[in-house]
Amino acid sequence: MPQFACLNENNVIVETLILSNDDCFDENQQLDLTKALLKIPQFTNVEGNWVIAEQKDENGGNTASTGRWYIPEHNIFVEPKTQPSWVINASTRMWEPPIPRPSTGDTREKMWSWDESQVNWVLIDVPENNRPNVDEALFN
Repeated sequence: MPQFACLNENNVIVETLILSNDDCFDENQQLDLTKALLKIPQFTNVEGNWVIAEQKDENGGNTASTGRWYIPEHNIFVEPKTQPSWVINASTRMWEPPIPRPSTGDTREKMWSWDESQVNWVLIDVPENNRPNVDEALFN
């Protein structure tokens, strides 16, 4: 049964709806979007740009659900962006920093953290009560 997502003007999902196959397919079992879009108002009064969405994403990506974002140029649904400078990786469907996280520098006392004001990674102090116990980390 096809799932549809209603998008607001910012491509944020405001509602999802699953229609029966009878409401979406023609006599040849081909998806009929016109038929489906005409059925939607019978089930909800939410208005917006309705798009078809996969219920299960065979590529391991995010499915459509309220609050997620639709990226039309990649035809994917993703979690909201948490950092303005980050960009979407269409393959992983994850937001990524414009600069990769450094692979060295982490210690028990220091760790890398994203600083949006600098649009870069910065090494910060780890508060003592959040530092891993070396013995527990090694032996558990």
